[in-house]
Amino acid sequence: MGRKTLADIHQREFTGEIKTIMAMIKGPVLVIEDSSTQRAIISSGLGSHGFMVVESEDMESALSEFATMRVRAVVCDLVLPGMSGIDGIALLRATWPNIVLVGMSASAEALTAARRIGADALIAKPFSSETLAERLEELLAVGGRRRRIVIMDDSRTQRK
Repeated sequence: MGRKTLADIHQREFTGEIKTIMAMIKGPVLVIEDSSTQRAIISSGLGSHGFMVVESEDMESALSEFATMRVRAVVCDLVLPGMSGIDGIALLRATWPNIVLVGMSASAEALTAARRIGADALIAKPFSSETLAERLEELLAVGGRRRRIVIMDDSRTQRK
């Protein structure tokens, strides 16, 4: 393809800086998911939508580091080993009332429980990264907690 010019290099650096700034505005978002595959898919999807992502495999690890993370939102699997995502969301809501909390699960019972304890949004698994990113953008745009709970079902989403 030919040599890169100085302008090309500066353009790429500028584009990278813009993406970093936008990720800082949107996030960071903490993803708590015990499945390493699911965690990687969710984190990659949010990253591709401009979010800065911090990952944790369980609620205990997430809570031990949470105060220093300075995240704007938490996306949490509701069925976790050890402390459940439901118990974790209840604790996060009580301690940090303005953080955006999104619960995700394939279990209707877990989603209902999360709604009762204060999750801002609930997403039924499986879901697309576009659905999650759009919902997070909406919640973060209003500057924090919404009182309306929305259950989204992307179970008909086709995966490649």
